[in-house]
Amino acid sequence: KQSPFAVFRIGGVAKRIKTAHRGGQQPMWDDQVNFPVPEGITKVGMQVFNEDQINRREELLGEGEVDIKTVLSTGEDDAYFPLTLQGQKAGDVCLELTFYPATVSVIEHNRDKRCS
Repeated sequence: KQSPFAVFRIGGVAKRIKTAHRGGQQPMWDDQVNFPVPEGITKVGMQVFNEDQINRREELLGEGEVDIKTVLSTGEDDAYFPLTLQGQKAGDVCLELTFYPATVSVIEHNRDKRCS
């Protein structure tokens, strides 16, 4: 079984999520990455790899771009993003995206999430 992990890139910054050991072709990561988003950036690069611990190598399973225009304008976006490998469809990744503007303080943000 595959043990996939993903790497996300904005500009020169790359962040890796944890490996879904023996996650197979439908892994559940339950992980997060956080990036500052520079002005004018609307896409995040994404690559999914298989971690081969026996041979100590990483095999590219697919790559794609995450369009973040919706999350930048609405604050949230849950969507599937396609992966390709050598020009062929290689699957989809479901991501839950949240955007927090730098101008909103933590206190202001927490005020909106009151317990009922």
